[in-house]
Amino acid sequence: MSYLILVKHAMPEIEPGVPASRWHLSAGGREASAWFARQLASYAPARVFSSAEPKAHETAQIIAGHLGLGCEPIEALGEHRRDAVPLLAGDDFAAAVRRCLENPASLVFGSETANEALARFRSAMDAVQNKIGDGDILVVAHGTVISLYVSALTGTAPFAIWQQLGLPSCVVMSREDVTKAEIIGLAETPAVHLASAGRANRT
Repeated sequence: MSYLILVKHAMPEIEPGVPASRWHLSAGGREASAWFARQLASYAPARVFSSAEPKAHETAQIIAGHLGLGCEPIEALGEHRRDAVPLLAGDDFAAAVRRCLENPASLVFGSETANEALARFRSAMDAVQNKIGDGDILVVAHGTVISLYVSALTGTAPFAIWQQLGLPSCVVMSREDVTKAEIIGLAETPAVHLASAGRANRT
């Protein structure tokens, strides 16, 4: 059995006035990335792919280094585009993401709709999978686009997925049966099975 491992990047250094797409990892994020790499050591990807955004690519480079692999950045694996949006506090940011995910055809947050972000990310993922063929695939990206993609595959509400993704965390699914997925976070966080979670609340 081969696996698709979608990693959400580790904690960035938040820089007010700088677009989030240009944030780099914090010191804690670099440490967490190294720790998380050890959790992924049981998988056998041929290489690591990532968003080209610094916080994701740096997470991927650390993971790839610990696994002895190369790392390839891909621009289209970037986060939902919202650089022009002012920095939002925790609850306000979550509310904005929720509006975006629950109104996928409408431009309610940022400069692209959720559907547009998903189409871009899905196309990049198709290209990655075609390039690799069989075997495990490890991609480091971002919470919103990962949630949209996993939702499209599993039928789980995207915001329910987004809420479960920590910094860092990953969604693991069998490439032979992508309708089932599991979120893995820090060691003390129990795995969340998405095959049944969130379906009742889907909008």
